[in-house]
Amino acid sequence: MNTKAILYVVLFVLIGAIILRSDNNIADDKPVVVINPNPKPIPEVIVPTIEIPKLETNYIYDNLDKALVLGGQHKRNIIIVFGAEWCPYCVVLKNDAKKDKIQQYEKYIVCFLDTDNTKANQKYLNIYRPKSLPTSIAVDSNGKEFSRKIGYKNKDYISWLQGLK
Repeated sequence: MNTKAILYVVLFVLIGAIILRSDNNIADDKPVVVINPNPKPIPEVIVPTIEIPKLETNYIYDNLDKALVLGGQHKRNIIIVFGAEWCPYCVVLKNDAKKDKIQQYEKYIVCFLDTDNTKANQKYLNIYRPKSLPTSIAVDSNGKEFSRKIGYKNKDYISWLQGLK
């Protein structure tokens, strides 16, 4: 054999040995410690605490966005009541709610939306499309409808509320 061939064989064996040795180190799962000669201090992360505002009243007027936020913060579903001042049943429903004749409302955020106030409520009129007044719609805090009641008769209305989740 010539010298060149011997050198190639030796080189090949050395490279193979290095590769095998490095594979063995990886297989041992030995931790590798890297020492940083110039360590920088790790900044302290301050996580702000989010204070959920106290629920002063569960009745909201012409602001469904606020009602949905409060429903999410206080883990309550929302009852959207579409009505108008000219609608006699709507007026009775709103008055009964104010006089606490509808105690089942305590579990919900109740949002009264005046259908005549199209500037504030047109978006929700388009989404929920009430056909008659009053129309009450039960939604979760994401605005997803899960029940609907058309009209108002106190006993029927309370039964509807009691049957909700």
